[in-house]
Amino acid sequence: MRISEPLFTYTTTGRQAVESKLQIIHGEDITVIKGKSCLQSTAESLVGHTLSPNQVDAVMGNVIYPDWGGQSNQISEPMELIGYDANRASCYLVFK
Repeated sequence: MRISEPLFTYTTTGRQAVESKLQIIHGEDITVIKGKSCLQSTAESLVGHTLSPNQVDAVMGNVIYPDWGGQSNQISEPMELIGYDANRASCYLVFK
């Protein structure tokens, strides 16, 4: 039996790839914010906290990119930081 369409598609580059990966891990209803890799130590201590947009800006604003892939890179309402993913260049904050 041959399956002509995959169960899901996965883009390997850019914002869509990162969001797809984190949706597989954390579920569909998440918001991902991209920052510099140095954000990892702050993110680790804030997992489980609900943050307002102003708090995110005050605590992490100077290391969060103003936009990501031509789209907004911020939260618009208070959300819980449920996790993060980091590499040498970037840190991705996962809010729900």
